Amino acid sequence: MIKKHLNTYEFLWLAITFWAASFTAMEAPFSFVFHTKLQNWQIIADILFSLIFMVDLLYHYNEKKKLAKTNQGHFVNPQKKSTQVMLWLVDILSCIPF
Repeated sequence: MIKKHLNTYEFLWLAITFWAASFTAMEAPFSFVFHTKLQNWQIIADILFSLIFMVDLLYHYNEKKKLAKTNQGHFVNPQKKSTQVMLWLVDILSCIPF
């Protein structure tokens, strides 16, 4: 999905997902390495960030479907359906926090 211009809502959504990914990438290893006690805010943050990542996955899936409909199947390098399903499963599994 390559766009030249982002509207305000898309930019805001990208900022939220970037912040969530950055926070998760820093907080999870910190908690693991320093053996911090699991607190309620961490559980709530993990649930919230997982929801954000799942909504982002669905958003990009819908955008890809819209793009495919507008192109009417005129892709330069089409992927097989099994490969698309495999990529979809990998994306879903990546939403699960560890």
